[in-house]
Amino acid sequence: MKIKAIVVDDEAPARSELIYLINKIGGIEVCGEASGAVEAYEKISEYEPHLVFLDIDMQPINGITLARQLQEKDDPPFIIFATAYNNYALDAFEINAVDYIIKPFSEERIKATIQRVIKEIEDHKFHKENGTKEISKIIEQAINKKTQERIPVWKDNRIILLDPADIIFIVTTEGKKTIFKTINGEYETNYSIGEIEEKLPAGQFFRPHRSYLINLNYIKEIEPWFHNTFQLVMAKYENEKIPVSRNQTKEFKKLINLPR
Repeated sequence: MKIKAIVVDDEAPARSELIYLINKIGGIEVCGEASGAVEAYEKISEYEPHLVFLDIDMQPINGITLARQLQEKDDPPFIIFATAYNNYALDAFEINAVDYIIKPFSEERIKATIQRVIKEIEDHKFHKENGTKEISKIIEQAINKKTQERIPVWKDNRIILLDPADIIFIVTTEGKKTIFKTINGEYETNYSIGEIEEKLPAGQFFRPHRSYLINLNYIKEIEPWFHNTFQLVMAKYENEKIPVSRNQTKEFKKLINLPR
């Protein structure tokens, strides 16, 4: 099966570099390239590629908008976002992009992406030929078996989909970075605690302080503190005490069934 791809980027050097790496690695035929969303949509409709390497920061129509339009096709191509920015990761995964790679590109990173996407395309073709649901729907069903939505986070220039059940707590640092403290280590995201809180189950997560969001299941100890408030000790992070603000103390007591 010949896998066809189109490369979309408004910068010619970036397109050339990516096409060179794809051709060098092999396994995918680049059947076209485009410098903008309108040209890309026309070429995608003409060539019907299996895969689109898509830049995001383009004018006047960005890559996220184009990807959403492509999802409306009867048989949309797989999308790999190839961009210089990491702050669109959440949008990318809401569109079910198969990968999100950051410039400057490395041969090793592109190779890993191509190997994975070839397998996904072949699986997709198998399911279509056997009359089963498309691979995107199968993935969606698997994710929806959980009540929580997985959260994209950064680790060593890679995006990891984090299961909320693995989150111990989330903290905003003085430098305004949002850090996930999990059972498997620490991860960073560009989104605020408020934005993340909206995506997590309220019965499991609680905001004891404006700079913290905790998983109630990982509270190890509750220490009395000034003015009838508390400090929390969380599993695996015993040296980091989390304050419960005066405004949140009443709600916290209610959640854990403490006498008021």
